[in-house]
Amino acid sequence: MKKSIAVIASALALLLILASCSGGGGNIVLTDDEDSGTHDSGEVFSFSGGTNISLAPHDNLESFIKAAGEPLSYEESNSCAYLGLDKVWTYSGYTIYSYPVDGVDYLLQLVFTDDSVKTSEGISIGATEAEVKAAYGDGFETVGNAICYTRGDTVLQFGLKDGRVTSIVYNAA
Repeated sequence: MKKSIAVIASALALLLILASCSGGGGNIVLTDDEDSGTHDSGEVFSFSGGTNISLAPHDNLESFIKAAGEPLSYEESNSCAYLGLDKVWTYSGYTIYSYPVDGVDYLLQLVFTDDSVKTSEGISIGATEAEVKAAYGDGFETVGNAICYTRGDTVLQFGLKDGRVTSIVYNAA
């Protein structure tokens, strides 16, 4: 059930990427460890920008939402998979998708919306496929027009067209 939600959210996120254009960005570290205090470098996916906020897949988003400040937009709708509201916060350069459990919002997905934000390995929208593979290595799975890297509960997906990155999505597996 969670995988089908992630697939649907990914499809919606890709539509947002194609329609979005904004600047700025935050420094969000996505980890596959529920204790987001310290992590081995092999356990962390991240992108760079202004502040330093740590998120783990399926992590409570309350601290992030407070620290990130006012979003450019906010949407919510009744969840079809959980009791409560699915929520979407759009910030400059990225969008956060959540799912509810017992009234708490958890990280489902983070989507880059423009080339103003980069992964910690320096990859942004517009990078070449060769740059992605040089930064992340050969441990990927090809899914359609995307290459996907998995670490713990995080799937980092790079959408490609004509050898260039057209989308970057962090999914909670």
